[in-house]
Amino acid sequence: MIGNIKIIAVCMCKVYDERNYRIIRALNNFAVENDYRLFVYHTCSDLYWKTLSEKGEQSVFDLIDYNITDAVVTFEEGVYAENVMTKIRMDAAKYGKPVISVGVEHDDCISIKFGYAKGFEQVVRHVIEQHGVRDIGFIAGRKDEENSEERIAVFRKLLEEYDIPFRNDVFYYGDYWSVPALKAVDDMIEKIKSQERSSVQTI
Repeated sequence: MIGNIKIIAVCMCKVYDERNYRIIRALNNFAVENDYRLFVYHTCSDLYWKTLSEKGEQSVFDLIDYNITDAVVTFEEGVYAENVMTKIRMDAAKYGKPVISVGVEHDDCISIKFGYAKGFEQVVRHVIEQHGVRDIGFIAGRKDEENSEERIAVFRKLLEEYDIPFRNDVFYYGDYWSVPALKAVDDMIEKIKSQERSSVQTI
């Protein structure tokens, strides 16, 4: 707290992304109306590469002053450094500060989830029922990441429901990022071309 104003530390990456920016604006409007202020700590990258420069970026979270911070909100879904977010939660706990994790569930804090599974199920059902697709490739997010694995479970459940085989040869992890996702798409296209070539009969 500074004077009579309570402080919320918001920790995330890429605050300039449209979705993140909208979230911050909405959260800030609510905070100001209730005599809170936001201190936003963010990195320009998503800390994917683990480079020296990204290590420098993540040190911004060391600037959080828990003596004046009343609560911490973490947006972990787009951050590729689980250890950094874990440290933030642990540091906040040492000072007795509540933490709200948005998008990723943890046992040591309050967690807010967006319920992606239901919407994703509707998308997959639409593709199968409305478009009649029965040969389906899949690009998941990050391996072992909660939301990604949840979508995979939904996908497998629906394939079983519609008696569609799961094709492991066109299943990929895209890491929520363009480079591995594009590589997966290229690989799928090449496999389709290869199948088409092998099905051509010569006389």
